[in-house]
Order: sequence, then structure tokens, then C-alpha cells
Amino acid sequence: MSTIVLSARGDVALVGELRRLLPSTPVAAIRDALASAEPLIERDLYGNDHDEAAAQLLGVVDVLQRFGASVVVEAIDGEERSVETVEYLRAIIERHVEIRRQREGRP
Repeated sequence: MSTIVLSARGDVALVGELRRLLPSTPVAAIRDALASAEPLIERDLYGNDHDEAAAQLLGVVDVLQRFGASVVVEAIDGEERSVETVEYLRAIIERHVEIRRQREGRP
């Protein structure tokens, strides 16, 4: 299982948009994370809630990019940590969907 951590430095105008995507995160925590480029969200991929996690991660990325925030994607796999690109995140999520479709016999 891989864990994805998203961080960004951005304007406080993002708080309202991100609050809808991160309903369990307090407004102050979102504001502080944006001000200091601390993690906004940490989600495990490839678990039972993969689709929900992927949609939430991509939703947060889309909002951050739309507002011009600099996004940092960190992938954690066991003891290994790496900084990746948004394109990497999108690619691994898309690949997972492709593999699942193949296993289910769908095009």
C-alpha cells in the first residue's frame, strides 16, 4: 500500500474550496498548512476505499492548481519516501483503474 501526502503553499482564498474537499479538517488547520506548506491531506491508496481516496486527492490537486498553488506530492511506501510530481500521482491512479478494468474484463 502506498500513502500519498499532499502539501502546498497557497493563498488563504483556497480555504473555502479545500474545506469542501476536506470536511473533517478544521479551517484553521487548512489555513496553517497553506501558510507553512505543511501536509494538507494524507491518504492510503490501493485500500478498500481506493476510489474515494483517489477522487479526494485529485480533487485537492485540481483546486490547488486552479488557484496557482505550488503542490508537493510525497509518496510513502513502507520506509521509502519520495517526492513526486502531480503527473506521477495522476498516472498511478489511472494505471490502477486500467488494471482493475482488465481484471474485471471491461474495456
